[in-house]
Amino acid sequence: MRTTLILIFFLLNQSLNAQTGVKGTIKDQNGALLPFATVYVKGTTNGTTANSDARFFLKTPPGKLTIVAQHVGFTLVEKEVQVPQGAVLNLNFVLNEQKLHLETVVITADNENPAYRVIRGAIKKRKFYKEEVKAFKNDAYIKGLFRLDKRPDKILGQKVTVDTGILYLSESVSKFSFEQPNKISERMISSKVSGEAQGFSFNQASDFNINLYEKNFDLDISEREFVSPISGQAFLFYDYKWLGVFEENGQTINKIKLLPKRKTDPVFDGIMYIVEDTWRIHTVDLLVTKDRGIEFADSLQIHQVLAPTAYDIWLPISQRFSFQWGGFGFKGSGYFIGIYSNYEVEPNYTLYKKEELFQETFQGDEEKDLFEEKDFTKEVLVVEEGSNERDSTYWKTVRPVPLTAVEIKDYEVKDSIRLVKESVPYKDSVDQERNQLTIGQVLLSGYTHYNSVEEKYWTLPPIQGLFQFNTVEGVVTEFRPTIYSQKEERTTYWVRPSLRYGFSSEKFYGKLDASYRLLDDKFTRYYAGGGKYVSQFDESGAISPFINSLTTLLYGENYLKLFEKSFGYLGFQQELVNGILLNARTEYASRDTLTNTKTDYYWTRTRDVNFTSNQPFSEELSNETEGVNQTGFTSNT
Repeated sequence: MRTTLILIFFLLNQSLNAQTGVKGTIKDQNGALLPFATVYVKGTTNGTTANSDARFFLKTPPGKLTIVAQHVGFTLVEKEVQVPQGAVLNLNFVLNEQKLHLETVVITADNENPAYRVIRGAIKKRKFYKEEVKAFKNDAYIKGLFRLDKRPDKILGQKVTVDTGILYLSESVSKFSFEQPNKISERMISSKVSGEAQGFSFNQASDFNINLYEKNFDLDISEREFVSPISGQAFLFYDYKWLGVFEENGQTINKIKLLPKRKTDPVFDGIMYIVEDTWRIHTVDLLVTKDRGIEFADSLQIHQVLAPTAYDIWLPISQRFSFQWGGFGFKGSGYFIGIYSNYEVEPNYTLYKKEELFQETFQGDEEKDLFEEKDFTKEVLVVEEGSNERDSTYWKTVRPVPLTAVEIKDYEVKDSIRLVKESVPYKDSVDQERNQLTIGQVLLSGYTHYNSVEEKYWTLPPIQGLFQFNTVEGVVTEFRPTIYSQKEERTTYWVRPSLRYGFSSEKFYGKLDASYRLLDDKFTRYYAGGGKYVSQFDESGAISPFINSLTTLLYGENYLKLFEKSFGYLGFQQELVNGILLNARTEYASRDTLTNTKTDYYWTRTRDVNFTSNQPFSEELSNETEGVNQTGFTSNT
């Protein structure tokens, strides 16, 4: 009986984890691999991209489907398959080089470049296609990878210890929403960074929302915006060469080569594919080089494939940014891949009515809003709790682009290293090394004692911070240790007692400050403090006590104006909406004037020293201000 139950549980678990879809490899007619080819279910936006090894996996529903594979420069191939429930079919594709036809286009009497006719059609329709969708939502998978391909042995005389290979590998899955003209909302539901258990991907879908129908592009890699090849001013920046046409699903596709007029203009090299008659963008393969004034990279290649969604509105189903970078003997490469699926589209009904295309397009369908206001939050990015805690089983079921052998190894090795670093023996050994006291810490930087296992720490100030001098207290000793705790690389609480004694004034002061932060995404923090202490008139601490000590002892110039303060305060901080931080604080304080004490301690060679008064000087009144004696509440928000 027990064996039967275990078997039933095993089979049930397997059936729940079973995937339905197709997988395979994409090659050309000579057997060469075709990496980053696009694969999708015909008639849908359910698609994926092959990895750098030309392997793909496409999750599909069961049943009779037509699977399409395409790659720039190759003829699209369709295959009809019957996908059983819970099965993954092997489906390999061989693509032939695209044969372009030149005789199908009528050359006008004035022998105009046929590419100009196509580009003019695309320019005329650009604004319509840019505005035809009022809003949309999709599922977005983004994968990012940085590699170091070459490194020098030394740089500036120092040995380079970093090794070649993958520097950064991450994946994210998001629910992405867009509404005209530029309203964006993204909810990240899962995130994975190689070697970081608490890491969050910075490869967000909102950073890759590229609309090819915009007049100009801001790629965040240049101070200038790049001019679109179908902008109204495009003919001032581009020449075009018509390479021919090919047929695809009953449509004629024009292949246009972009020829920038000047070497340094913010424009693109590359290829555009434009559908005849409708003048829609089909695919683009754009290139930007260092000559165009880009920063942080030597070259950037943008590849985007569009496909029809509801109402025959074409939107991206796959997108890839590939880049090369280098400097100081280092060379590297990388890419970001975006897969967009499960589109929900709300057309711009007003635009269709204006263009008298409403009845033709919607054929009596009622106008309806697919989205509610709650679908578009005020935050550009919301990260779900636990999004970075998904296990490998989850990622196997949602990942549309298979990992390469190198990427699998990178995850395994870095995750193994991370587990070692998170172990108690490793943390204890590292702490033992870091907790050794050095002369430099005693004199200059201060000392920190680490307890990484319990995530608790305390610090002591350096000797140079323990002593200072001012005209009010004479020689001062101040002791300000800090006790704090960190979780998930964020400080959860800190407590800082401060003790101070002036040898000339013979007065002792003390205060206590503390802060507690919640581990939420709203930066929620509570803080409080109180005591009796000496404070600067400018309580931001703009004047360094150490520098003031030197100027006072050497030249008799006292720039630090001090008063005595008995106080208590409470504060609260929280992010209300993305980018707007509420910081409320209330304080009760009693402030009293302090005057110079009689001290003959100085470092100058002459004994005739008159220290500067402690009272602040008023430029408006041309004299010293009156002393401070105030008691009361203050608050700010």
